[in-house]
Amino acid sequence: MIEKLTGNDIKNAVLKNNIIVWYPYRCSICNEPYGYYFYNGIVTFNGSCGCSSAFGERLSSYDKVAEIYNMNTDEQFRKEMLEYFKM
Repeated sequence: MIEKLTGNDIKNAVLKNNIIVWYPYRCSICNEPYGYYFYNGIVTFNGSCGCSSAFGERLSSYDKVAEIYNMNTDEQFRKEMLEYFKM
């Protein structure tokens, strides 16, 4: 298991594996996934789902995505994230 990720680790994985979206969250009401989008070097987060558009899309960063891994103590989540990003 990787101990810590950097924003560059995430950026390299996104570019290498042509990842355009990552949904680490699900709405507690409608169960629709939501999360991060990667395009042309830009990272955005969209918290909208099927039952709410109140959050909308906002700029984020590769560092923020890495921080989700680094701050998470759930080993299963960390494992699934590494698998998703093919690390």
